[in-house]
Amino acid sequence: MKKILLILVSLIHCSQFQSFAHGGGDVHTTTATISDQVTSQLHGHQLSLRLVPQSALESQSSAQALAQLATTAAKSPEGEPYQARVGDLAFLIAELSQAGKPVKDVRFKMKFHHLEDDKEIFAVALISADGKMNWGQQFFDGAEHSITLIAEPVEAGAFEPITVEMTIAVIPIQPPASVIIRSLILLLSITALAMMIGYILSFLLRKNKLSQKNSSDLRGAVVDAGKC
Repeated sequence: MKKILLILVSLIHCSQFQSFAHGGGDVHTTTATISDQVTSQLHGHQLSLRLVPQSALESQSSAQALAQLATTAAKSPEGEPYQARVGDLAFLIAELSQAGKPVKDVRFKMKFHHLEDDKEIFAVALISADGKMNWGQQFFDGAEHSITLIAEPVEAGAFEPITVEMTIAVIPIQPPASVIIRSLILLLSITALAMMIGYILSFLLRKNKLSQKNSSDLRGAVVDAGKC
């Protein structure tokens, strides 16, 4: 009976692990407007940040074409903002410009914040000579993330730091049936092995105690026989 209960508990825990690990079925409350493009202006400087799929970059034939990537490339057929997907690369393209021309020698600082867990999951700092940034990011959880990008001068005082913040949605994925089955087999195998080891150790312990008891009884009988 105990073995059956243990197996059932293992199955439940494994199914919960699969659900939490891949975000399947979780409903995340929107904390901000989902977007795939944001811009910010300060004293004549403009900072833009876009999230685009890898397929959009693969279609670009030159660095100039990449810099002029149309915002519609990030849209779904329904016109909704592009959403990253767990396990797939999504690219963040940023540019700091002034009067339509890129600003030189810019330090980009970018932070990724997991909104559901309220934790910073990644941060990076990059230096760009031409005021442009192209960063590929892979997300591990199907939840909403906020991305904060700060552009500041490499040489202090060249211009005032400017910040943009964008909230994106990451689409969760359901693991294939083969992965679930292998995970269950592995978990049940480890559980069965642990139970076998526990049973063997318990048997040896009982046998050792019985042996010690018999030895003690035998020594007592010998002592009593000597007294007689």
